[in-house]
Amino acid sequence: MIKNTPPLRAVRRKLQKQRMEALQQLALEGGKIPLPRGLVFEPTQRCNLSCVMCCHRQHHTEGSCPEMDTGAAVEFIKGLKKQHDFRTIGFIGSEPFVRTDLEDLMKAAVGLGLEVSVQTNSTLLDEARIKSWSDHKDHIRNFGASLEGVAGVDDQIRPGKDVFNRARRGIELAVQSGLPVTVSILILDSNREKLGELIELLDDLKVRSIDLSLIVNHSQDDIKETARLSGIDEKNICITSKPELEYKTDTRQLLEDLKSGLALGKSCGMRTSTSPESFLANYSDIRDGSIRKKHRLSCGALDTVRVDPSGRLIHCQHFRQSFGDLRQVTLAEAWNSPEFRNFRKRLAEANLFPICVDCYRMRVL
Repeated sequence: MIKNTPPLRAVRRKLQKQRMEALQQLALEGGKIPLPRGLVFEPTQRCNLSCVMCCHRQHHTEGSCPEMDTGAAVEFIKGLKKQHDFRTIGFIGSEPFVRTDLEDLMKAAVGLGLEVSVQTNSTLLDEARIKSWSDHKDHIRNFGASLEGVAGVDDQIRPGKDVFNRARRGIELAVQSGLPVTVSILILDSNREKLGELIELLDDLKVRSIDLSLIVNHSQDDIKETARLSGIDEKNICITSKPELEYKTDTRQLLEDLKSGLALGKSCGMRTSTSPESFLANYSDIRDGSIRKKHRLSCGALDTVRVDPSGRLIHCQHFRQSFGDLRQVTLAEAWNSPEFRNFRKRLAEANLFPICVDCYRMRVL
């Protein structure tokens, strides 16, 4: 096995940047862009929790996303693979493990030769489910979990029954099984002072990879301007917009919290990252939104096919407008339809939209 050494990572980043440059230019010209090798499938928009910062919960997206049953979902994934040589598939929700058949979808994807990723709130993981995933761990690229605080903190951020203990146990099981676990942590006013305790807890659980980020929370003005620039109706823009979630903590202190969390993780031997990936280098410009005026930007979703639970092609989790029902039209037709090309052109001309600046898919060119 070839190790992911620093020189190799540097080469990979350079190639990724060159690809994003090329995709951005094609989008700006309103041209056709090549189908990506990465597929993201939302098997459900349901969730068992009601997290205070969740855009899907605020916009009730589960009500507008009928789901395919097991057989239909498996055949749908097989059909997409036949149409294009996808290499990877990511299962993401709201909470994909709400579906009791997620393991069936994972096994079908593995059987097609796909590398699989998943993102979960960790509370629905048990021994049987983890065993199904660990039996195929050579084909699991990333097992993304989340935990937002230590006992007494996490349950306030993510209301539900015994959330912290269930999430902690789920992460522990996944790590013990050898799955490639990355735990995402969102820094809020309510958990920042105990961020160090949380990272130390994850270290005790033998977690070796963490990702830190801040709330993606935008004003109604940002949403209206995004709708104007994108041509997407506001009802199809899914972003958290809650004045009560605005940080009371000074922005410089938040930066220090972010840095100290990353430093602690590294001292524990963890692989650390931020979302978006350029957060530290462009922190002030991202936080005040000025990055759109100061840097050339691109969207990582240009390089991913994303499909909602009903089989509709969408751009990303925040833009829910359908660009084609993939049960009715081919992937190639929908991917480079005039409507989707026009949306991408608007995205490139605007140097991304106001709600995009702190998204984990934002890229600085």
